[in-house]
Amino acid sequence: MTDQTGEKTPKPGPSYWDRTREARKRGELGHGEPWPAPFGGDKVRENLLRRMAARQGLALMKSRRRDPRAVDFGTYMLVDPDTNAVVAAGSDGHGYGLTLDDIEEWLTK
Repeated sequence: MTDQTGEKTPKPGPSYWDRTREARKRGELGHGEPWPAPFGGDKVRENLLRRMAARQGLALMKSRRRDPRAVDFGTYMLVDPDTNAVVAAGSDGHGYGLTLDDIEEWLTK
């Protein structure tokens, strides 16, 4: 590639998204740390995963609990919208309990 002056421009490296995902896999970003700022935090990541689930014919559901001490507060599950069957749920298998990391892993496997 060349720019307007005719000089070669460097080939772009991995995207910020790819670098962040790899850092999370290496353990440099833990579960308690927020998603990096360019992605606007968990809400933007939640919307990305919601669209990813929709492309696979699923719906991402978030727990409606408002008590931060509740076990399922702020957790998610994947549901088949046609049958309302739970496709992916927390460790108890009955509903919410998955983190955004768990949802992303489930949708990309």
